[in-house]
Amino acid sequence: MKMCRWMTLVMLLVALAGAGIISWLPGGGRFFDSRRLAWAAENSGPTDEGPAEAPRPSAGTSAEQTSMLSALHLPWPGGVVTPSQMNRAVARPPKLDQQAIQANDEVSRGSAAKVYAKASPAIVFIQAGGSFGTGFIFDADGWMLTNQHVAAAGIIDIKSGALFVRVLLGHLENGIMHPESKTRTAWVYKMDERMDLALLKFYKQPEGALPTISLADAVPTPGNDCIAIGHPKAGLLWTVRQGEITGIGQWPQDSLYTITASLTSGNGSNELLHRIIRGIPRRKVVLSSCGINPGDSGGPLLDEDGRLIAVTFGIPKNLNDQGVSLDKFSYHIHLDEVKTFIQDRPNQPRPFVPDPWPAATISKLQDLAGDGVPDTLLFALQKDQPPSGYQCDLARKSDPKFDPLKLDNPAVRKLWKFQFACQRIPLSRTFYDTKNSGQIDLILTDANRDGIADIVLRLENGEWKAVPPNGQKMFDPSLFADHSLAERWIKIHRKKAAPKSSAPAASPPPHPTSG
Repeated sequence: MKMCRWMTLVMLLVALAGAGIISWLPGGGRFFDSRRLAWAAENSGPTDEGPAEAPRPSAGTSAEQTSMLSALHLPWPGGVVTPSQMNRAVARPPKLDQQAIQANDEVSRGSAAKVYAKASPAIVFIQAGGSFGTGFIFDADGWMLTNQHVAAAGIIDIKSGALFVRVLLGHLENGIMHPESKTRTAWVYKMDERMDLALLKFYKQPEGALPTISLADAVPTPGNDCIAIGHPKAGLLWTVRQGEITGIGQWPQDSLYTITASLTSGNGSNELLHRIIRGIPRRKVVLSSCGINPGDSGGPLLDEDGRLIAVTFGIPKNLNDQGVSLDKFSYHIHLDEVKTFIQDRPNQPRPFVPDPWPAATISKLQDLAGDGVPDTLLFALQKDQPPSGYQCDLARKSDPKFDPLKLDNPAVRKLWKFQFACQRIPLSRTFYDTKNSGQIDLILTDANRDGIADIVLRLENGEWKAVPPNGQKMFDPSLFADHSLAERWIKIHRKKAAPKSSAPAASPPPHPTSG
């Protein structure tokens, strides 16, 4: 019964986080390791001078981290993870194929032709590490928008800790878009995971007046025409598609899947489903009939006058085994969310502050110190894999009422107190609450996986700042001000590899994928 209930919960989380309702765009591809940090310098062609990239990776994970992670085993069955962790586990950008990119050489026809000519010069192609997406310029000062899940794959500036991406502009000639011969650097000024939006700005403002896409006053009602332009992996650069607005609502609460599952589930699972739904932040969305594909993420959805009404972020997952095709429907972030997001425009790019909750689909609470008190919460992408990360309660501050099977509940998560965390996907990182204050105040990133931090972020007076690494080791118990925390940290990390428990006969849920 417990196994069945757990599998049901995981499948519900996968569905609500994106894999069952939405295929994130870009979709497909893989998790990118630290090699993406040096990718742009070799593969993007001529670029303007920009931020300093992190060093190249060495041949694999450092021996120290390998031993620590391989010594930890995630027993089956695993438990629940947060909706945010599930999102990061299933939202994966597509790989940028190492081949020449092609522009769309067909002249647009029909009512979309006018919009295409007006808006396309303001739409940009975004290289984020080894992946790609779409963005657009909305302000003549060089401000751009794309999806958070596109920008988050960007390159880390080793000096500031902020992210940057490469942007390819184009120009319209005889009704056809032509790409520039070089990419330009753009800073990621801020991101919002709930809205799935990222604010970018050019490192150096291009010469001349920039084309822009203006924001509409309001989103047209369902039934009105709309136009999507982007860079689909299955198509060409600046591909235009026309459709209709088919719906407006809150995601995922208003999705048909969520509503019908709520109505048809039994009492116990009904309560569980409602609890999961309450734990997922709302996002106002627009549904359209435009044919969106991986690579279109971050692109604009426009009205008949070429004004922005939404930003593309996903498509419904096809149910081919049930004879259902949802290819004609696409999800877009509502104009209201966009207007709220761009109100705050920082003066400087904000350091990229990674979440100490790693990408995962399963979790398990264990006693690694061997003293009868659970101290480590392990996370993994799937069964029988090394953990994608873990968190340690070194101070034994967690509430005894903490239930790892209810991690989807924000109130329950607050009962878990950890002073150290480690994750290896997409990059090797460690997190420290050095003062045992209940807040992570030091984040170390090992870009080349040699066991030494290349990027150090420290929380000072409520603001994250990049500080010189100075040879700081990734795993360093001396960073804790409280000696007892350091001793417990050492005890946990000296734990020998735990014997693998035999898996039950029931098959595990499939690893979620996009696309």
